[in-house]
Amino acid sequence: MAALEAEGFIISRGTLGTFVNPNSPNLTDIALLLPVREDQLTVRDELFSLVNQEHRNLEKHTGKNLRYFYIDREQRVRDDFEKVAEEANRTRLNGVILPFPPQNWMLEPFVRNNIPVVVLTDEDVKGASTVWVDYSDFFNKALRYCRKRNCRRPALLSNSTLPYHHIEDYFKLGAKAGFQIESRLVQGQSEVFGLPWLRHNLDSFFYGPEPADAIIISDETFLPDILKYLFEHNSILSQNIQLVCERTFPQDAYTSFPVKFIGFDLYEIIDTCLRALDALRAGGKPVKNFELITAIES
Repeated sequence: MAALEAEGFIISRGTLGTFVNPNSPNLTDIALLLPVREDQLTVRDELFSLVNQEHRNLEKHTGKNLRYFYIDREQRVRDDFEKVAEEANRTRLNGVILPFPPQNWMLEPFVRNNIPVVVLTDEDVKGASTVWVDYSDFFNKALRYCRKRNCRRPALLSNSTLPYHHIEDYFKLGAKAGFQIESRLVQGQSEVFGLPWLRHNLDSFFYGPEPADAIIISDETFLPDILKYLFEHNSILSQNIQLVCERTFPQDAYTSFPVKFIGFDLYEIIDTCLRALDALRAGGKPVKNFELITAIES
């Protein structure tokens, strides 16, 4: 009885007796796994840093006890994975949210213990429902902004986690909006990412007879280095380059250079994941793209 009380399953009320806690961990605790160590979170991990920063506000907003576990995708023995697996084995979790594409071993303890899992990804994840942010909607809004600004040659910088069919949508949406989207103006993150890679692609955007007059950035972590590049090349800045950058709100969206921010709201992402968990707990089967989250503008 003492152990159950210590773990939050029962409540002792003196002479009145002992009662089942209506907010016991198996009813309220949601495990949220982040693929980076807590002490290594930086502004380079925009989504994960914001999730970490908004922890208490998210708990107040959702009414759930969000328990964060920081797991290393390659070194699971040295991180929180063993802890969260033990929580799953003791069925003390009401659900699990992974805001990144997981490796198969990450789902095993939850699937084995019938704990519902939701993943933020466009991939088909066996044993879990998925929720995804609609990058096609982001591109549509970004291209529409470029059109209003009389841009003719928007360039795109994306990251390696963006499914290729969204890049195909970008070409289609660009053509529909009246742009001539050149292949040289669409670049995705390579396996070896770094500032040299970024500078090489920016050089290809701006040099030649028809340089880009806008950059659509689908990874907000690129923005600081892009701004640095532009300030180092004053001749490019004088051409009135338009920047449209993805942003995870409510992250601070102010810079010294005019940037149009379009992106996705963290609270809507978490709310949608919780609805997907509710559907699984109600007996539903895992669903790919349980909901698509549309983009909003700053």
